[in-house]
Amino acid sequence: MSNTKVCIVGGGWAGLAAATKLINSGCDVTLYERNDKIGGRCASNWDNNFKEWLDIGTHAFLGAYKQSFELLNRWDVDYKR
Repeated sequence: MSNTKVCIVGGGWAGLAAATKLINSGCDVTLYERNDKIGGRCASNWDNNFKEWLDIGTHAFLGAYKQSFELLNRWDVDYKR
């Protein structure tokens, strides 16, 4: 797949996982996301009223989600706060 150009629409978990797999296969990937943050429904926002991070989507992971944690580690995400 080397030198193959791929466009991915959507920077949620599926788009990010696909981009990671394709990049690791040697593809030239461009990812398009309409929002200013990636992650789709799996995100957190700082709330000034509560002075803490609030989850805006379902993204609680259990130890059984090995592949999800592998992706988070590959992306260097600090998910242990």
